[in-house]
Amino acid sequence: MSRSLVSALVVWPLALGACVTTAPQGPGQPPAADTPTDDPLVEVHARDAARRAAQDNSLDALGVPPLPGPGAARPLSHLEGCWQAQSPEGDRWLVTYTRPVGGVVLGTTRHLRGSELLMDEVERFTVEADGTLIVTPIANGIPRDSFAWDDAASGPDNAVFQRRGEGFPQTLLYTRVGDELQVVARDDAQALGMKLRPGPCL
Repeated sequence: MSRSLVSALVVWPLALGACVTTAPQGPGQPPAADTPTDDPLVEVHARDAARRAAQDNSLDALGVPPLPGPGAARPLSHLEGCWQAQSPEGDRWLVTYTRPVGGVVLGTTRHLRGSELLMDEVERFTVEADGTLIVTPIANGIPRDSFAWDDAASGPDNAVFQRRGEGFPQTLLYTRVGDELQVVARDDAQALGMKLRPGPCL
């Protein structure tokens, strides 16, 4: 998440609550993968097995084979879907997180004012050769510092990444609370972020 994005967002207290159990996916969100795969970014939650099995648009039902690739599963499935946020002034953020394909999850953010595009950002989640999961923000086409997975702070519905370098933010948090996705950029002095609700897939 770039400084240009987070500077436009709501300031949150630093004592942000811990994540809670994921609720069923809201409208506009794609289904989770139907079966476990060897892809390094796929996590299949056992509690969702019955729901996934009942979906006729699952990967198995569509005839899509499991994705190959080494590495441990990572809990990023709570990001999957199409999301949106709107400021009191009418600015809109349209955000999409893909499911893993070929060991990559992509997040895209578009900041709009009316029909004018003010900023676009891509977040690229990948696994390095040593197994480290990283996210690299690319704001308006310019790559920023990457952030490394924090295993101790993360959980099934809370993905935490620490910056490799100086500057703000030092930490990125992606927390699922019910049908809301909270994205927070923070350091020891401040926390900026937004609360995303299910939105259109555009």
